[in-house]
Amino acid sequence: MRFTDFRNSACAIVMAACFCTLQAEAKLKQMNVTVNKPGTLAELLTQKQIDKMGALSLSGTINGKDLRFLRTLMGVADSLTDESNPIVRKQRLERLDMKRVKMATGGGQYRRGNSIGLAWLFPSFAFEDCNVGEVVMPDSVPHLHDGTFHRSTVERVVLAENTMVASQAFDDCPKLKEIVFPQYLTELSSNAISHCPGLQTLNIHAAGFISAGGSINNCENLKEITVDGILGHIDGWETFQHCPSLETITFKGYVVSTGGDKWLLDCPKLKNVIFEKAVCCTYFGDTQSPAFQGYTLKGPVFKSGRKDFIAESDNDSIADSVLIEKYLPVFKDITREARVFDKTIDTEAHYLPNDILRMLYVYTHDRNAVIAAYRKIVTEEDSPKAYMELSNMPMDWLADDAEYKAIFEKARRDADFIQILRDAPAYEHETDTLPAFTYDFDNPKLKIVRDSLRLDSIAGNGDEISRIKNLMYWLHNTIRHDGSSNWPQCDFNAWDLYKLAKRENRPYNCRFLAMMLTDCYLALGIPARFLTCASKWKQDEDCHVTVMVWSRQLGKWVWMDPSFVAYITDENGLLLHHGEVRERLISGKPLVLNEDANWNNENKQTKEDYLENYMAKNLYTLSCHLNSRTEAESGQRIHDHVALIPSGTEYKYGSKYVTSNDRYFWQEPLE
Repeated sequence: MRFTDFRNSACAIVMAACFCTLQAEAKLKQMNVTVNKPGTLAELLTQKQIDKMGALSLSGTINGKDLRFLRTLMGVADSLTDESNPIVRKQRLERLDMKRVKMATGGGQYRRGNSIGLAWLFPSFAFEDCNVGEVVMPDSVPHLHDGTFHRSTVERVVLAENTMVASQAFDDCPKLKEIVFPQYLTELSSNAISHCPGLQTLNIHAAGFISAGGSINNCENLKEITVDGILGHIDGWETFQHCPSLETITFKGYVVSTGGDKWLLDCPKLKNVIFEKAVCCTYFGDTQSPAFQGYTLKGPVFKSGRKDFIAESDNDSIADSVLIEKYLPVFKDITREARVFDKTIDTEAHYLPNDILRMLYVYTHDRNAVIAAYRKIVTEEDSPKAYMELSNMPMDWLADDAEYKAIFEKARRDADFIQILRDAPAYEHETDTLPAFTYDFDNPKLKIVRDSLRLDSIAGNGDEISRIKNLMYWLHNTIRHDGSSNWPQCDFNAWDLYKLAKRENRPYNCRFLAMMLTDCYLALGIPARFLTCASKWKQDEDCHVTVMVWSRQLGKWVWMDPSFVAYITDENGLLLHHGEVRERLISGKPLVLNEDANWNNENKQTKEDYLENYMAKNLYTLSCHLNSRTEAESGQRIHDHVALIPSGTEYKYGSKYVTSNDRYFWQEPLE
């Protein structure tokens, strides 16, 4: 055969194939269907229409029965009637337009174990395993529940305005190339976009909140993330992770606030993080990327908590009245933009970090705004914080204002934590009918903890006190403390928590470190409880969790804090427990903090900071589990907390047992 003949034959074959494809595509039709009565979608389409359907534009109201039928149109067998063949890939919708759809509860399950329970929430795993090209989400249902497109073949998704994207909404979507975000995205949750190798760019417009914990993760070909408009807050713990091709992150709009410095994980090619407008408050720091060339700041940064982002701002930088006047138009612009997306809030206080906002009031001599802001903070929020701010700001112009002076005096009194303990009602030593505290040494998981972590070797062969301390020092040096870290996704026992921390190179907050240390003591047969130490104020969400461990050698409880590798003694070196420390703070007796107490082996702790300020605040109420055990707070929590509070006061948390009998609370463990 001559080459020209071969070429002509090849062309003929290609043309024939194209003609056949066009004929096939011509047979596929777009159907426009309105469901007036929920549950009737299947009745509105004939089998012939279904066979020829290439796209479906849907309107009206659908329920669980309709969604189950929709899934069959996208190649998923009805799991309620055909368990042997759960996935059928032959059927495919090229496009599903649900823009004018409303959801209704009822209609039974749309997949085994799932039914529509809330009409305003797009149901979980609705399109799991579905064979579909493009989906336009309903305007009336802006909240995507967990796993919406899990394992689907979707290539393009158009989100509705004000959408919230929940965990695994876009997970394991191998063909996904484009997510069309709304003008305002209310929230991108942890693990919202994961394992989507087809994504190369993500272009988010304005957004309210981007969550920590891998909101975007394991997208191997993602090169660029852009936020075009204003961003309310982006968290600071491994927010974007395991994106090996990611090179650039650009914030084109105002950034109101950011979380901490560990906001990226395993993004080795990241070169640039660009801020094109003002940043109100940030704690961003090292990106941990070897290719990183630094932050590009094209606008002012009003408050920074990390020197590796920008020199940490102090009162003299932003608190200069000239600078305030210079940037007032910027703040007005920020609040104007923010209000476009939230019609229900009409005060700038909702959008700006409160400390910056109050600073603006102070330096523009807005008397009414200052009084209102600090009246609120001393009566409803955190009075000690108000005292710190008022002490550091130039308020001479309000020195003779009676209302201001009253606010300042209340804030000053509330910031004297030791005096607050002294003013607290005394404990009552009357007989309690509460059950005794117990210690579950025999749980099989504790043997796993003991053997897997080699606790006997860690504790050593010294006396009991050295063994108790050795375990605390080991944990402190093994896992970092981060009070803002998200809760781990594992069972809450020391071995599983240890494995997760090592696997993800992640820290824990004080609660999980205290849980782990308690497990270690229990695994070695040493009675221990992890203890939540909290303040007087209902509005103060800060607390600190430590461990009380029983020393048979001393015949008493002692204080161990793995977060700060801290313990307390009297002037003679006797180890003390929390109740004894509290009483000595009140009476003014000597207290000694161990010399090597520190945070993450970076910041040394002092007696003044750790005891007289932080822990004095958090020794007003104490609580723990009645039954000290491993996994005390895994899964469905068993509410067996016991709280020790001053007599006649109100306990701000929920506990099954509340007592003012400190003798009961510090009772010797039953052997």
